Amino acid sequence: KENFFSEWLEQLQQESWQLELLISGLALFGIWESGGLIERLQYYCDVNVDSEYRIYTNVLLLVLNAGWAIFLTNLLIHIIIRGLWIGAIGLRYVSGDIDFDTFNYSEVFIKYYKKRIGSFDNYIERLEKLSSVLFSFTFLLFFMFISFAAANLAFVITVNIFEALTS
Repeated sequence: KENFFSEWLEQLQQESWQLELLISGLALFGIWESGGLIERLQYYCDVNVDSEYRIYTNVLLLVLNAGWAIFLTNLLIHIIIRGLWIGAIGLRYVSGDIDFDTFNYSEVFIKYYKKRIGSFDNYIERLEKLSSVLFSFTFLLFFMFISFAAANLAFVITVNIFEALTS
């Protein structure tokens, strides 16, 4: 049973790239569309928030803008790297791996090129790992951002309740 579960997880890991692209695309669309919402929120806070609470709203808007920029940048880079990975797999299917022996170079140059260029399969594997790590890191940052915001909100509410009770 444990072996079956390990094999299932391995297969799921290999096939997760489609889901990564779908989630990244939808999240990227949502993030892009939310940029205007953040700008409207900033305008609303500038017009309607009292100076007493201005620091809280400015911190909240700063964190929102930073999170928006980080998330947008990471997802764009993820989609670009994943697209490069898909293109490399397609090229690998058509051309195969590099056969340095067909170039009729001397052994010194073949060793140098094998060391310097390496295998095309290794390049594809590095792209796969980089893309998956970037996707995971982006969502780790997103949930850290949400946790940070929730913890700060709980702290502010607790302080305000304490101040209201003691005054």
